[in-house]
Amino acid sequence: MKETNLTQWVEHFFSPKGPLASSMSDYEERQEQNIFAANIAHAIENNEALIAEAGTGTGKSLGYLAPAVGSGLKVVISTGTKNLQEQLLNKDLKLLEKALGRKVEYQLMKGRTNYLCHFRADEWTRQLNLDLQQTDLKHILDWRETTSEGDRAELASLPDNTPLWRNMTANSEQCLGQRCLDYERCFVTQMRRRAQNVDLIVVNHHLYFADLALRTRLGDDVGLLPAHDIIIFDEAHDLDDVAAQHFGYSISEKRFSELFNEIKKYLVKKPTLATEVGLTLTSLEQQLREVFDILPFEKMRKRLKDEDLDEKAFKIHERIDGQLELIEAHLANIGTDEAMRLLERTALIAAELCFILKRSFRRSQGTEAELEQTLGLHKVLQGDLFEQNESAPQEETLSNIPFVRYTETPQDGHRVVTARPIEAGPFLQRVLKERTAIFVSATLQVGNSFKFFRQRVGLPESSEVAVESPFDYQENARIYIPANFPLPQHPNFLNAAVDEAIALIEAADGGAFILCTSYRMLNELSKEITRRSSKPVWVQGKGPKNLLLEEFTECGNGVLLGTMSFWQGVDVPGSALHLVIIDKLPFASPDEPLVAARNDYLTEQGLSAFRLFQIPQAALLLRQGFGRLLRRQSDRGAVAIFDRRIQTKGYGKIFLRSLPDCPLIEEREEIVRYLKTSSAAK
Repeated sequence: MKETNLTQWVEHFFSPKGPLASSMSDYEERQEQNIFAANIAHAIENNEALIAEAGTGTGKSLGYLAPAVGSGLKVVISTGTKNLQEQLLNKDLKLLEKALGRKVEYQLMKGRTNYLCHFRADEWTRQLNLDLQQTDLKHILDWRETTSEGDRAELASLPDNTPLWRNMTANSEQCLGQRCLDYERCFVTQMRRRAQNVDLIVVNHHLYFADLALRTRLGDDVGLLPAHDIIIFDEAHDLDDVAAQHFGYSISEKRFSELFNEIKKYLVKKPTLATEVGLTLTSLEQQLREVFDILPFEKMRKRLKDEDLDEKAFKIHERIDGQLELIEAHLANIGTDEAMRLLERTALIAAELCFILKRSFRRSQGTEAELEQTLGLHKVLQGDLFEQNESAPQEETLSNIPFVRYTETPQDGHRVVTARPIEAGPFLQRVLKERTAIFVSATLQVGNSFKFFRQRVGLPESSEVAVESPFDYQENARIYIPANFPLPQHPNFLNAAVDEAIALIEAADGGAFILCTSYRMLNELSKEITRRSSKPVWVQGKGPKNLLLEEFTECGNGVLLGTMSFWQGVDVPGSALHLVIIDKLPFASPDEPLVAARNDYLTEQGLSAFRLFQIPQAALLLRQGFGRLLRRQSDRGAVAIFDRRIQTKGYGKIFLRSLPDCPLIEEREEIVRYLKTSSAAK
């Protein structure tokens, strides 16, 4: 590649006489893949952002992997799902290595809590009366002596929900960093050092933005990811939601409780301070309960507005500030590494709580930079207590970005208060400034335009390319929208949906996904289908997602019902799936705090939130749901949409234009014949 440019190298690599063809006995050139890969190469060569949509079956993973590795630059690939990571590393990368005739050095990086922490494991196992022969604990301790990665994924027999692991790993707040006695043998330290010495790093979106948010706030020294030249976001269609999650703040009762318990355990070693600090902690815990009691909590998310809160809560919060400062002063006087770690966490959680609550009152109309100003977080973390970090970047003032605040009560019962930015685009600008950013997905366009995606990620200027799927949708797929069907708000809609679904399932002999837009529909449909159909039924929430998919696939004629987590990132190729049923157009609930805040934000600017936000968002999700049907060339089947608005409403044209071009059927008899034919063919 030294003798030619990257674009020419990529064109040769994918050509009929290139390295890829020479390494495969059944190689078939795909023009769509060639175009896609050439655009990736051009963007890398010219250091410019690229939005790239590649339909299912294009071979997009290898299409960006080859130019990325061929560039010789430091590359990070960020995915939305674990399944795609496994495909990249176990299939596409191996194919690339075979074609190149050499090994590609890579590092898979996960969040800290995926790795065992030596320090916390030692601290926890030293507790009195701990049964070291307990089955799961002994299994972890034995594995610890032999593992080189420390990744809990190696512990296949360890239950996902075991509380043991939480005690033996450290999140970013709990980690001592370079002050830890186990820093050199730390699995996270070793992972990060390996990443420094490879050209290809694979992460997920959550880790990438958690790392970016931490660097933005506290400086590059605290991040996990090394400096890199290129970032490729695969499955980029929901990137802004992930970014908003990590550039926001979330305070839970559980987070406070865990911090206080660690301080109490530490004070056991400091009896002279135990009484004084213990009294302050007890008072503080009571004050915090009062604040959470005053805030409006329900089982669902509840948006915080000025009228929901009163001066009493703010006064309690001011007392909390004073007590937190007392605890910080005590810990600072001790001066040990562990005290410093607890002090950092106390300062951070105090600043975040203050930010969220103050923004919830009429007291302050500032921006995210107030988090820094409120309790002097950077001063606490980088000033008098620690060495001054002059290289830490000053956080930009993002004065025009409003935050939405809301409360919720997860299943574990610990109440949570959250603040998130309504727009994530401005926070992504740092990504674009420092490296080549490439955004890839099978679904980025709405109505053949990237405009909505550009707005969501804050990308005013970039190259773009869209290549269609090589699948023959005209021959192998049908869209079914039943005629004379009641509209979703009609009282007969549920009964009609049950009758229609059962008729289609029987005609297709199972092999059906039913994608619901609400848990209510999920529960009602699953109950009736289980009662009236002889087909095996799997329902989201009745077991781990991967296990449900595995059992559904092996069965071959079952029915699987799911909500939003099954609309995307789910891959069931072959005859096990040839019918997808969608109950309604997937409009986001207007009661969701972030949705409501975005709607208000656009409306206040004199814009149509429905046209600019709700319709495009639903159209993208509908494309994702449709994409579950055909996963390889030989697949065939139908997608049924029980929502006549796609034909009766003016905006329905946007949804239809966003779907693959295939025949549309409205009569049940016709779709039944098609499904029976498809079922017989399998």
